[in-house]
Amino acid sequence: MSSDDSCLNICFACATIYEGKPGHLLVCPNCGRQISLERYESVMGDVRGAIHYGWNYRLQYEHDLAETGAITIHYYLEQFEEIFSFIALAAASGIAGGVAYDVVKKVIASIADFVKRRGSQKQKSKVSALIDNREEMDKFLRYIDEYYTCFEDINPEVREAIFEEMIVDKISPTLERIMMSSNPDLDFDQIKEINPFSQEEMFKSMIEVRRDIDRRKKLGGTAFHGFWSDIDK
Repeated sequence: MSSDDSCLNICFACATIYEGKPGHLLVCPNCGRQISLERYESVMGDVRGAIHYGWNYRLQYEHDLAETGAITIHYYLEQFEEIFSFIALAAASGIAGGVAYDVVKKVIASIADFVKRRGSQKQKSKVSALIDNREEMDKFLRYIDEYYTCFEDINPEVREAIFEEMIVDKISPTLERIMMSSNPDLDFDQIKEINPFSQEEMFKSMIEVRRDIDRRKKLGGTAFHGFWSDIDK
């Protein structure tokens, strides 16, 4: 497995990780379960957001707040490798979807086994540092859960900083990448002053973020209904 694992997919039924073929339908080579690419990406998009905003950005802003007592710097943080999205998916299916914890553990063990067989030494170390550290894994589970409950129980300043990142990403990922790479200390107010988008476009992006938040609140276990039903096959 290369460091670029974006071509990998995970079967929502048996947790087999495989390389998908171009097309509108994904077919698991192990259990034969089929899923449309649109449905797959809908679920995985939420999960990638959970690990990107609910874990990565949250850790950074909580660190900054603890260190300086304020959040004054905004970041451009890289997306996690897809293999970590699979771990986050397993976590979300349990805490947000109500899947039995024993089943979730089997899914995570299956993902870890795949990394041991196919991953680089660096990937093995990174995955092991998460799932083999009980304290870190418990924190990871809690943070993924709190992303799906829309950060109701976290520090308000951290929550607002994360929401700002989500809004900027909605406005233009390309613009954000360019600005953040050349101006790592750029804050959100500065972005609003220099960005080429109108106030109407900014407002529209804020509405889209709020809709995403409201949608996650209403998901309950419905997004993960039937997950891992073939995990023992």
